[in-house]
Amino acid sequence: MALPSHIGEYQLLGEIARGGMGVVYRVQRGERELALKLILSDELSADERARFEREAVSAAQLSHPGVVTVIDLGQHGGRPYLVMDLLEGESLRERLRRSGPLEPGEAVRLVEAVARAVAHAHAQGVIHRDIKPDNVVLRPDGEPVLTDFGLALQQSDKERLTQTGTTLGTPSYMPPEQADGRVDEIGPRSDVYALGATLFALIRGAPPFKAASALATIAAVLTEPAPPLGVDPQLDGIVGRCLEKEPAGRFASASELAEELSGWREPDSASGPGALIAAGVGLLVALALLGGALAFASRRPAAASRPTANPAPSGPRGLVLSEVRHGLRGPSGRWTVRLLGYLDPPRGGVELRVAEASSATNEAGRFNLELRLPAGHHRLELRASGPLSEELRPLPIALVCGPGWYRGLEPPPRLPAGLTPGQEGVYRWHADGSELVYVPPAARVPLGMAVEAVERAGISDLQHAWQLLPRREVQVERGFFLGRFEVTWAQFDHYTKVATAYRVRNRRFLTKPSHLPLLWDPGEAHKTGKRRVLGRPEGAMHRANLGFARGYCEWAGLRVPSEVEWEYAASGGSGQRYPWGDAPRASDFNGAGEDGQTYVAAPGSFPRDRSRFGCYDMAGNVRELTEAHFEIERRFYEAVEAAYASGGEELVDHDLAVLRGGSYTTSHAVNGMNSVRWFAPLTFAPYDAGFRVALSEPAPEEQP
Repeated sequence: MALPSHIGEYQLLGEIARGGMGVVYRVQRGERELALKLILSDELSADERARFEREAVSAAQLSHPGVVTVIDLGQHGGRPYLVMDLLEGESLRERLRRSGPLEPGEAVRLVEAVARAVAHAHAQGVIHRDIKPDNVVLRPDGEPVLTDFGLALQQSDKERLTQTGTTLGTPSYMPPEQADGRVDEIGPRSDVYALGATLFALIRGAPPFKAASALATIAAVLTEPAPPLGVDPQLDGIVGRCLEKEPAGRFASASELAEELSGWREPDSASGPGALIAAGVGLLVALALLGGALAFASRRPAAASRPTANPAPSGPRGLVLSEVRHGLRGPSGRWTVRLLGYLDPPRGGVELRVAEASSATNEAGRFNLELRLPAGHHRLELRASGPLSEELRPLPIALVCGPGWYRGLEPPPRLPAGLTPGQEGVYRWHADGSELVYVPPAARVPLGMAVEAVERAGISDLQHAWQLLPRREVQVERGFFLGRFEVTWAQFDHYTKVATAYRVRNRRFLTKPSHLPLLWDPGEAHKTGKRRVLGRPEGAMHRANLGFARGYCEWAGLRVPSEVEWEYAASGGSGQRYPWGDAPRASDFNGAGEDGQTYVAAPGSFPRDRSRFGCYDMAGNVRELTEAHFEIERRFYEAVEAAYASGGEELVDHDLAVLRGGSYTTSHAVNGMNSVRWFAPLTFAPYDAGFRVALSEPAPEEQP
């Protein structure tokens, strides 16, 4: 059948590629040339049409230089088409066919760039599911662009797609959970696997698994260990971690993989085949020589850092540290660090020791020590042992270990034992899996609202006015970590199961035995069929009192945040009214809808309700318990006493819990303000009250 000269407003200039499902044309609209993908089959199934539309919807919501831009979606003669930017260049598969395997350095550069594009897609809730050399196009400037979102999975689609049980994708680049049809397990780590398989193929010329048939390839993906890459131990380790059978064994995110790849450099004759990453991000090294000390700070250079000739020492001679290289995190969670330096004047066979590592200088007086340290700040001493132990003064070393993004902070926060950096800007607590963000110290933090600001905001309801914290400034002397999300029912349920004996020994945390049935009950959560239910596992825990919050936090080794910490984290230290700014936007946080329907959402479901420091749901979802910092005036006690007396409740004493933020039950814009306070008796558990956790940054002398 002859094709028309136009499809809609697009003039056809020629054919670019053709497949079993459709064809891609070069088209023109005005002065701009574009690519148009048209479905040719007249018998397009509902699933195939949905896949095509999903490609357009998934790609259209992404805006990143490493992702193809979708411009239009339409129909021509009953056949759907989409229009996207025209990518001049060849795919990575075509590059492999033309010139064979790539040099490791070039392959790492390309996959690192693709990983950052994938991380952007993940941040928008899009899982690609079909990353492979065919779907990466090299622009004329050599930069890669990720294409073909036809298999992309929206996180919200998982339940529907799981019911189909269909296995889609390319077997050689498909993670085991996708190859086995376990769609409910597919997530960001699935794309991490495909990125690792793509890097393997670019360097070796073929993917890690490829058999005579698709079924045989899938069987290998599911059962056989991945072959080693064979470049060097470090890059082999990166790719091997990507290709782990279980998702939990892989990098947690594409951004974490990109960070690891950004630090890797090809080994050369100076560094040897087992060279570690020549980075220096966030490093502070102090060199102490005989008779004096020299200190310097280094940051990661823009270009690849290489070992260089030793500088001529100025001043007294002794131990000299010339370079520090950061490596990968091992299975134990510790990070590899290599210290390189020399002894001046040169002398071989001198035994040196730092922490648990030891090595001897070679004939040229050089040393090379490898350490494995947990993330965080470390103060170490490099010492000589044997006959020179008295002659050589110990060399103190202060350094920072962890992923590149953490070492690059100025300065990196000090980490309590049990807190580890994860994806960029996020820290994970070992006891309960909570994700925390860092809030730095500040000399002046504005809190509350001035009376004139209350009037300008149009707050005429006196109930709202007395709930607002008066304007004042405070100092936050020490940084702290705050929960990225509110504590969920799943976390609280785990606490109640594993900490029964703990709770019995600490009766003060169980203020009323009648509160125990309020724990999460899956049956209760689903039998009503309503959106507002007691406890979906992923939902924010609510119906909490301060005793519950304190008990959970003490068990987990955490604490309840103070009022000052909560409002500082919500406002970002700027004194703004809402986490996102000064303008009320009721649709951007989980408050009561116009129809009056209310429900507790999974934390993070409202991405615009996010503070500058990365905390979600501080304007809505559930009101959050805090440790009161300011004196609560007598009139507040009287107001609360009167309210509860009318309902038959009785205050045990005059201690009130202070809650901050709005909740899913409140619709007035005032209720989502950063400075709003709520009050409840300590033993009472409001139905919309939850909490998030906090953790103090250690002082320098407390650093583990």
